[in-house]
Amino acid sequence: MATPLAPGEPLALARALYAEAGAVARFIDENVRTQVEARVPAIPHGVVFQGQLLRAIAWLRSIGKLDHPADFQAVTAGARAIFEGAVDVTLMHFDTAANGPEKMDAWEESAKLKHAQTAAGYIAAVGRQPTEAEQHMLTFISNKKVGIEKQRLTLWPNHKGKHPPRWTGRDLARDAEEAEKVLAEGFEEFYRLRYPELCWNVHGSGLAGIANVAAEAVPYLGGRAASEAAKFAWVVAEVVAKHMGCWDEERFRNLPQQVKEARALAYVAAMHGVGART
Repeated sequence: MATPLAPGEPLALARALYAEAGAVARFIDENVRTQVEARVPAIPHGVVFQGQLLRAIAWLRSIGKLDHPADFQAVTAGARAIFEGAVDVTLMHFDTAANGPEKMDAWEESAKLKHAQTAAGYIAAVGRQPTEAEQHMLTFISNKKVGIEKQRLTLWPNHKGKHPPRWTGRDLARDAEEAEKVLAEGFEEFYRLRYPELCWNVHGSGLAGIANVAAEAVPYLGGRAASEAAKFAWVVAEVVAKHMGCWDEERFRNLPQQVKEARALAYVAAMHGVGART
């Protein structure tokens, strides 16, 4: 039989898991971000890797502010986004010939075209004049359509000129499998076992992620996702640092201890706070 948790312990355990995200965010800020920024002009498409690193940091900072048990939906959204970013940088770094950063750039332009064409179709269907902001999208279609459609046929021939759901032209399941082949970080296992659960708490339809969950377990929903966000942000930082030529093995070797200490301090502080109130 499981040992009952002490009063306040569920929240303390969640605080410890949130602390992992804070520790990784501080590490990236202090040891990776500036070094990557300095290398961007020297690395082809370096801004793509820098952008993925900055997104990971931004998500970790947001997660650090979302430490109330009721914030679990936003935290799981962050964990899901960082996981996808980790898969992406891994493929761009290790599979440059087939899935390099220029393909990510092309996908972004293709996505803009798809949105602009959808918007243009709606405006025409309702029979009104476009606003100034909408006119920019129509101009984008005029200027970019031919080139983007040609690029789609070259980069994603299996999609027959249509915009692919992901920049690789595959689904996330396949991308997680391919990323795991070149960097064993648990991508495929996470996608198969955890990713659907994250989606349940992000999507607005249904309550699969929260239905029948005991009240005392709710803090763990966000805490677990925060810890997972930290893990994959760590992967993003490692891969980006290596790609950008600023990998510091000794500093990264110290990160596990920093995370462990941050987790322990957060747990003790939370439990002490409970004792002080009782």
